[in-house]
Amino acid sequence: MLPFFGRVLLACCVGSGILGNVKCLLYSKKISGAHTSRIKVAESIIESASKLDCVSKIVLGVIKQVKSPPVHKSMKVLEIPAGIRVKVRGPKSVQELFIYTNDRPLVTDTILRAFQE
Repeated sequence: MLPFFGRVLLACCVGSGILGNVKCLLYSKKISGAHTSRIKVAESIIESASKLDCVSKIVLGVIKQVKSPPVHKSMKVLEIPAGIRVKVRGPKSVQELFIYTNDRPLVTDTILRAFQE
């Protein structure tokens, strides 16, 4: 039996691979996109955003490998017409998340708190 975390179901974890981060696959009504894998740094952001009622959809972007010196973690939040775009960076990879919402301040505060924990 697979564990439930709110409305997000963790299916399985894949080894570190070339990106150097553990990626877990997600299944949820709010998660969409061509793939469901995410970098480890983005896990808490996705889980906290998916629990909010004002979030209608979360689109996971492509994971890109970064060759610059490793950074522990960082996050940029930009407003877009449909919600917010979040760029999350881990030690060796970067991923963009698109969070569709009608309450940008609430979602921004929630994911910022989740990212800092």
